[in-house]
Amino acid sequence: MTRKHAVLILVLVLLSVPFVSAQVSTSWVTGAVTDASGAVVANAKVEAKNEETGVVFSQNTTSKMSE
Repeated sequence: MTRKHAVLILVLVLLSVPFVSAQVSTSWVTGAVTDASGAVVANAKVEAKNEETGVVFSQNTTSKMSE
């Protein structure tokens, strides 16, 4: 491999870095967990599962209701 080829490969790798880092995704779930009387349930365990990968994210609720 010549030096010219090595520089070209390095440039192509460096140009692809922003596209690779752009593959990060974020998401959120909003709502309220309530009991039968309509009171907010604090510290309720909520799980979200990615059906394609099987990855499960668990979180406990807070006592605050978002507006």
